[in-house]
Amino acid sequence: MRKRKLNINDIIKDVYASIKIMADQKNLEFTVSLEDSVKLTWIDPDRIGQVIKNLLLNAIKFNKEKGRVNISTSTEIIKDREYIKVSVEDNGIGIPRRR
Repeated sequence: MRKRKLNINDIIKDVYASIKIMADQKNLEFTVSLEDSVKLTWIDPDRIGQVIKNLLLNAIKFNKEKGRVNISTSTEIIKDREYIKVSVEDNGIGIPRRR
């Protein structure tokens, strides 16, 4: 891993820009909601970028035409530690629950 101190919002913006055309081709509403207060953190930009890209590509691929995809960031405090939460939401077919 090649960790660097970065803002994950910048990585999300880059991924968004690189795949927006795919969402446009399916007439999807593709939005980004990034919390300004997200702080710099030690991450491997290549690996986290690939994970985010894969999540978004799946959300686009398994969505219906004129559907929606949103990626967002927020911060949460859990047991006195601050965490960055990245969420991908869509109205595609979803993942079936295991029985």
